[in-house]
Amino acid sequence: MAAGLIGYSNLRFRPGDGNLLAGSHDGRIVIWNIASAKVAVEFAGFPGDIQELAFSPDGRLLAASGKSTEVWVWDIAKKRRIANPVVAPPTGNVGVNAAFFGIDDIAFAPDGKWLLVKTGGRVERWETRGFTRQGIAVEVSGRGIVNFRLGDNGRIGVGNVTDYKTFYVWNMAGPSVIKRFDLPYYSVPAVQPNGTLVAIAAADGISLWDTTSRRQVATVPVVPATSTPDIRVEFSPNGKYLWTHAKGVSQLWDVATRRPLVDAFAGPAGLDEARFSADSRFLALGSFGGAQVWDLSAVLANG
Repeated sequence: MAAGLIGYSNLRFRPGDGNLLAGSHDGRIVIWNIASAKVAVEFAGFPGDIQELAFSPDGRLLAASGKSTEVWVWDIAKKRRIANPVVAPPTGNVGVNAAFFGIDDIAFAPDGKWLLVKTGGRVERWETRGFTRQGIAVEVSGRGIVNFRLGDNGRIGVGNVTDYKTFYVWNMAGPSVIKRFDLPYYSVPAVQPNGTLVAIAAADGISLWDTTSRRQVATVPVVPATSTPDIRVEFSPNGKYLWTHAKGVSQLWDVATRRPLVDAFAGPAGLDEARFSADSRFLALGSFGGAQVWDLSAVLANG
């Protein structure tokens, strides 16, 4: 386990070199070299709490968003901000409280031509050449989208709406709804990178749904058991692993067998998010107190 990044919780691995992008709650952003355990590049000046970060697929650009209506985009090599797209406030009844309006999810499309921005209960599409708004990519009439994730090289989108219990799987080319899940519990979804499986957490474990057959195919238990669905889930980029976190304990599962590869290992207190490196070797865990980076090859070797 590498030393923690104190004060940083928003994490992304950079494509290509595998360095770690980390954002703080006071507007600082660093690119952390895992091999040397030192800061390689630092960016400052973002106004306030950083809520989301994203790398372009080629690792050349980074984007950051917070509680305002702006996304800041930097050219990493030039260490210079090159754009700050501004989104419009939500209109109509999308089930979003205006007091909480902000940009809470951003992602570059796999081909790098688009920046997807989730704001005001919808997902907007911005062209990265000039960063001009091209329209709405995904929305649900009368209901705001709360969590949104991309899978299958950007061809599938997964998200839930403002009741937190209704989930959609979208074909992003349309977009059109592939599947709708109506579940009796709150959860935050995760999607396997190839788009085959969607993981939805509940108090009694993780439900795995096949997006082709549109059926639940398995349930993965979590340890320790929890009476509330406060469970985090994340698929590894190679699709082989499923990370789960409940009550301060993280587990790593084999997706094919639904068996734990590592029974339990501690995560940071107040866990905020988890991110795998592109080669699925490293797992970064972020919390309000800082970040941890785990070498999974060592974790798996030690069982």
